[in-house]
Amino acid sequence: MLKINKNLLKFFFIFTSIFLQSCGNDDSLPPDTTPPSDITLVLNDLSGNNSTEAIRVSNILEIKVDATDDRGISKVEAFIDNQKVNEDSTAPFKIEVDVTPFETGEYLLKVTASDAAGNMTSKEEPIFIDNTMPSITNISIENNTVINGDETPLTFEVTDDEEIENVIVFINDIAKTEITDGNYETVINTSDLQDGNNIIKIIATDLTGNVSTVIQNFIVDNTGPEIKINTLVEGQIIDEVFSFNPELTDAFSEVTSLEVFYNNQQIKLFENTLDYKFEFDPENYPVGNGVFKFIAIDYLGNQTESIANIEILRALLRLEFPSDFVDEAIEIFWVYASKPDGTNIVAKQIEGSITETVLHAPGEFNITDEFMVTFYSLDNGGFSRISTFQNLTRFLPEQMILSKSEQKSIVSSNSLESKGFFETDSPIVFSEGQDYRGSLQENPIYHIEFYAPERTNNVYFYSYDFPSNDGTAYKYQKVNTPIVNDFVLDIANFDTPNVEFKSFDAFSAENVSIKILGFESVDDFNNNVFHEIYRNYGIPNLTSSTIGYPLINSFHSYRHEIAIGDYITERSGSPLASYIRPEWSIDFNLINNQKISFVTTGTSHTVGKVSLGDSGNNPKFVWNLIFDSQKTTEVVIPSLPTELENTNFYNFVQTNTLEVALAELSLYEGISSYPEYLNQVIKYKKDYYEESDYVEAINKAGFTPGGYRLEDFFF
Repeated sequence: MLKINKNLLKFFFIFTSIFLQSCGNDDSLPPDTTPPSDITLVLNDLSGNNSTEAIRVSNILEIKVDATDDRGISKVEAFIDNQKVNEDSTAPFKIEVDVTPFETGEYLLKVTASDAAGNMTSKEEPIFIDNTMPSITNISIENNTVINGDETPLTFEVTDDEEIENVIVFINDIAKTEITDGNYETVINTSDLQDGNNIIKIIATDLTGNVSTVIQNFIVDNTGPEIKINTLVEGQIIDEVFSFNPELTDAFSEVTSLEVFYNNQQIKLFENTLDYKFEFDPENYPVGNGVFKFIAIDYLGNQTESIANIEILRALLRLEFPSDFVDEAIEIFWVYASKPDGTNIVAKQIEGSITETVLHAPGEFNITDEFMVTFYSLDNGGFSRISTFQNLTRFLPEQMILSKSEQKSIVSSNSLESKGFFETDSPIVFSEGQDYRGSLQENPIYHIEFYAPERTNNVYFYSYDFPSNDGTAYKYQKVNTPIVNDFVLDIANFDTPNVEFKSFDAFSAENVSIKILGFESVDDFNNNVFHEIYRNYGIPNLTSSTIGYPLINSFHSYRHEIAIGDYITERSGSPLASYIRPEWSIDFNLINNQKISFVTTGTSHTVGKVSLGDSGNNPKFVWNLIFDSQKTTEVVIPSLPTELENTNFYNFVQTNTLEVALAELSLYEGISSYPEYLNQVIKYKKDYYEESDYVEAINKAGFTPGGYRLEDFFF
């Protein structure tokens, strides 16, 4: 085994340490005066070739530097036109320079390499800084342009001071086309896009890496205009002039035209307008099913169609009612139209909350053809009330607006003690007004009822002896309401304040009656809020045609009714001084329960009425028929529709003979014809006095006595 001398090992360690220390001391080397050499530059990964042609750069200039030095490179620096732009002191040496602050142009790049002794060597190369971005111009689709179709061309121009490397076209951030050949054109297929806003993005890159981006909106519209016709619904019946007001909207384009067809025939064309109103008159087209087609086009050619199926019918009569028209006491209410020969055309039941209905002919019906309409009601007591209006046409009266008759309900029923009224053989004690009615029952009781709606503030009681042809026994008492509980109706309190005793010439002493109503104010008169101040019916065996009557002259206005034989008149105001019977006559003959033939004279009457009934002890119906008295010689009784065959009245008509109760001819002041009567009175279910100051009539009795006028409506 080898043994090492410890002293020798110690000497070797000391010698080695001294030797190493002497080697690390620069002072022992000669001074370094040799600069680095062999500098090479690589610019943006492009090796310099000492060419006089400048390398083109943009944005970032990357410089890789290599140089040799016997003692090593300590630092490299870069200068552009002698302006230091960056340095690097760590090998391998690479310098990055942001050249974006420099304007486009040629510059001198100098790179220096230094060693630790400060020796420096430099190398220069020309560079061309290109900070000019590509220019994208003349884009064929301008911002917010509306386009459609499968092949919409997109063209544009790209220019740069350097060659363009590529151009990419994006649609909604999806690359569609890459262009490298300078042919800046592509095609947009809008069928692949949603309607509305879309985005074109064009990115152009030049050879030096400058990138330009242009973003532009465009709008795709492949949808035609929206058509709204709010007044028309599918399956609608059109039976009168129909006003169309189509609403056309287009989200992105202007509407250029609207074409309207009916059964494939163009009936309207609108071009470049915002007003699409027009009217459609069904009278110009046959009855039956039809189709409306609306075609709307926008300026891009997008087209929309809207189709609606309708039916054209001929309206005989339009009816309007209040929602509570059918009273609770009415079991059924029907309205039906009939031909002049009495055969049924159409029937409709009115019930519930129906507020309007239309009677339509099932087929063609000429404007001038006449028909009749009948209103039938059956109450819960089994009584039938019927009103028939004849000589109607589709435009006469065309419409009826039917109000509900004011329903009176008893508010109170009072039995008053009476005194002094049975001292004569035939005492008349009476009271009647808009909202009250009373009569002497038996000594000593006077019964009076008050009704709602309450309209008056007092009651007029009047008394006279019957018969009386001069009214001089007349007395009255005015009592404020409500009547006190201990009130006694005493003849001693009746008197004649403000009473005038007057008379009129009745032209005949046969069956004269008179009724006078008083109105305390103009509002009361306009609303028919009356007080009856005198009534004397059918005074027999008069020896003179001069008839006296009392008049309380403190009322604001009056209305009166006079009957003399077969003549009857109702008039505004107090009685006239005299009356003249018109030279009219009427006679009738009922034939087989089917028609009534008339013989009339006179030319000034306008309205005829006839009432049918049953003269039996327990009549269950009344039927009034109203007709044009100047053109009618025969009134056909309309057949009852099969819809009523379960009623007792229907069975009665099949097995019994109808009877004429009363026939009438009449004239209304200010209403010169039956058509005017239909349009002014019947159409709105008015009382005659709302349109006329007086009516005159003559009548012919059947099984009832005359002296009263026939009603138009029973509801």
